[in-house]
Amino acid sequence: NQLWRIAPIRPLLVSTASSRLKASETVLGVSLTEWHDYEIEWRVTEAVFRADGQVVLRAPHPPNQPLGFVAWLDNSLMVVRANGATQSGRVEIPREQWLELSEVRIEKLD
Repeated sequence: NQLWRIAPIRPLLVSTASSRLKASETVLGVSLTEWHDYEIEWRVTEAVFRADGQVVLRAPHPPNQPLGFVAWLDNSLMVVRANGATQSGRVEIPREQWLELSEVRIEKLD
């Protein structure tokens, strides 16, 4: 936290964190007002995310330790740019939202 306050060091911290986290993300091209089937196939070398049977993201280098499943809605945002500049806040939500799950299955792959 103290190092983050030193502006010249921020780009190095961001670069180091980015190379270690190897996070992946994508925007889903589906209507979120309709039901969809989502699937995550978690392998040693990659995690594959599908929406309605179509691959929407291949994430190389997923974490290799046991993880839990969490589902939530969140309108918070946090952006950290390569130069160390940050932006945080809330995304405007124009109407009531909810998350409804009809089934969650977690299965071990062979």
